[in-house]
Amino acid sequence: RAQARMLHFQRALRERGRLLDGLHALEAGPQQAIEPLRETPRIAAEVKARLGL
Repeated sequence: RAQARMLHFQRALRERGRLLDGLHALEAGPQQAIEPLRETPRIAAEVKARLGL
């Protein structure tokens, strides 16, 4: 169970990394950066649920 939680946490960190990449790209201006940002609330909710927050 602890291992499963760790895997979820690692996945959450990868998702967060993608969001940060999206933010940096958005600052640079390209339109495709908006797509991952649209996912932010869903990802945040999923991470909180998986970590039991």
